[in-house]
Amino acid sequence: MKILPSLAPLFFVASLHAQTILSTDFSSATSGTYANGSAIGVGATTSMTAVNLAANMAVNVVSNSGAQTLQLTDNNSSSGGVGAYKAFQSDGFVASQGSIAGSVTFTPLSLSSGSRGYFVMMLNSGNGTVSPGSSVTAIQLYVDNSLKVRYYNGTSDTNGYVGQPTLSANTTYRFEYNMNFTNTAAETWGFSLYQVGVETALYSVSGLSTRANINPNGTAGTDYWTMVLSGGAYNAGASPDPYVQISAVSLAAVPEPSTPLLLGLGLIGGMLTYRARRKKV
Repeated sequence: MKILPSLAPLFFVASLHAQTILSTDFSSATSGTYANGSAIGVGATTSMTAVNLAANMAVNVVSNSGAQTLQLTDNNSSSGGVGAYKAFQSDGFVASQGSIAGSVTFTPLSLSSGSRGYFVMMLNSGNGTVSPGSSVTAIQLYVDNSLKVRYYNGTSDTNGYVGQPTLSANTTYRFEYNMNFTNTAAETWGFSLYQVGVETALYSVSGLSTRANINPNGTAGTDYWTMVLSGGAYNAGASPDPYVQISAVSLAAVPEPSTPLLLGLGLIGGMLTYRARRKKV
């Protein structure tokens, strides 16, 4: 007998009037290769935009055991970037919620040759700002070419810290993250790392400083934030094989308290992951 996840916590989250910005398992996307700037999927909250800035890089949607997944290939050792992003307005409603929370379900893939590119998750200011920077990047969380999980705490890269998780190729994981901007002078964020199918987090941290403080009180239609999933241009690695597979992405503006709800209960990624797993049955 399969035990289904309880719906009671989901009703509680819904009662807090969260605003969905992105929720996709790529089921609305067509299988194939995506050029730079093209839409991946259909719908205001179910589509992303492809980033493919150099030769020998590829953004592909592929069918995998009955589910659609996004795969990134980086075979360029010197320039460009590859990935997908979601730009959204930093208007008053987002700011009034006090927090942004999201999740990324992904699988580092094994390579037959070459070396691995970085897989980076960022939250930037600007419309379609896809590169990290000290003045535009609030959250920067990534898996490096050694499959080590790294992130920024303020302006410091945490490479080499005690307890740094190292992932395994061909194993599916989920990042769940939260950024609190109720105090725009001292924004904070945190994340949890799960292996899909295991309830206990492999690693959790909170109270981190953002790399840059970005203003949530933007002008509607003018000011934007951008959530980015990216590789390329971060290391000299290159391989003709896809190095990461992304199966679900979600992002929402949520009222406090979001950290115990979304990082502790694992809700923001749980239902997308459950839905993706059901497709494979």
